[in-house]
Amino acid sequence: LHDSYQPDTLRASVRAHRDHPALFAWYTVDEPYGPKFNWCTDAYQLCQKEDPNHPTYLVSCEPTLFNMFAPAVDILAIDPYPVGRVGLNQVALWSRTVEKAVNGKQPWILVPQAFNWDGYKDVTKGRAPSPDEEWAMIATGLIHGAKGIVYYAWEDGTVGIVHEPTLQAEIPKINALLASVGSELVGSERLMISPTDSDDIQAAVFGGTRRLLVAANVGAVPASVVVPKAGSLKSLRAGVAAPALVGGKLTLAPSQTVVAEIVP
Repeated sequence: LHDSYQPDTLRASVRAHRDHPALFAWYTVDEPYGPKFNWCTDAYQLCQKEDPNHPTYLVSCEPTLFNMFAPAVDILAIDPYPVGRVGLNQVALWSRTVEKAVNGKQPWILVPQAFNWDGYKDVTKGRAPSPDEEWAMIATGLIHGAKGIVYYAWEDGTVGIVHEPTLQAEIPKINALLASVGSELVGSERLMISPTDSDDIQAAVFGGTRRLLVAANVGAVPASVVVPKAGSLKSLRAGVAAPALVGGKLTLAPSQTVVAEIVP
C-alpha cells in the first residue's frame, strides 16, 4: 500500500497464501501516513473476510497517528529507532503512547532498532545499538505491555544485524530469555512501578506463579525505583547478576536492564 492500493492483487495474494504454515499475519502497510487510512481500513476488512484465521499487522512511525491506525489493524506495531538520532527514552515515550492508543483492546508489538542509521549513507560513520541498549529497548516495550518483538533489520543493504557482530551474538541471548519467560510476561497481570527520581527508569512487576521484575534505565544518568515486597532479586539473564536492593530500592546505570524473579 505504499504507492497505490490494488485490492484485487491483495485478494489474490491472500487466497494464494492463507493456508501456508509459516504465515503469521498480513502486513498491510509499513509506516503509513494519514491519507492512507482508508486504504488500510479496506485492506483490513478484505483480509478479515478472505482469511479470518490470521491477523493483520502494520507498523507506525508516527506517534500522533497511533490512535488513527489502531482501528485499522489487528496488531499495531511501532518502530522507534533512537540510536544515532535521539535518546533511548524515545522508546519509553512511544511505548506509553501506543499503550494508550490500543487501550488494552488489541496487542501491540515493538520493533526495536538493530541497525546503524548512518550506515545507509556511510558505513564508516555512526553505530548500531549496543547490546545493553538493545536489552533496554526491548525491556521497555515489555514493561509497557508489548506482546511481541520484531527486530529491524536482519539485512537492509549496508545495514542490519548481519553487519553487526555484537548484536548477532547478543540477540540470541535475548531471544532465549524471551522464549523462557515470554508467556509469563504477556499472560500475567502487570503492575507498573513509579520511579523515585526519574521518568527514564521503567519498571513493572509481572505476577503469575512467581513475581517477575523487568526494569530498564533509558536515560543518561543513574536512576532508581522501589520494588514492592522484595527482599532480593534472582537474575534470569544468563551470566548477568541482578543488582542488590538497598532498602527495597533498585538503582540502574544508563542502559542497564534487569529481568529477575522477585524473592520476598
